Amino acid sequence: MIRITQLLKGTGTVSELVKHRDKPRQGVPSRLLAFSETRRPVVFWNITKQCNLACSHCYMDAGAAGEAELTLEEGRAFIEDLASMRVPMLMFSGGEPLTRPEFWDLAGYARD
Repeated sequence: MIRITQLLKGTGTVSELVKHRDKPRQGVPSRLLAFSETRRPVVFWNITKQCNLACSHCYMDAGAAGEAELTLEEGRAFIEDLASMRVPMLMFSGGEPLTRPEFWDLAGYARD
């Protein structure tokens, strides 16, 4: 899985944060402070069913893009809802997220 938080935000990963979950805020390294509220949910968003692979272990019925995908505007509204709930981390999943043409628009919007 791509560590999108490290690519776009320059911060840590969920596994790094979990190591500090029982420490007070002062004990969390500063690079992880954006995610220091460890009791909040992490959201994995399957932004597409589209995939260019055929992995035998995959649980998705991946292939062509599905009609159930959110539009770019609906995706932005979803990201705004997550931000208003102070969700500390949004991870894009799928299918293969990079096959969705709006991936970088959504990732940039989530970062902002």
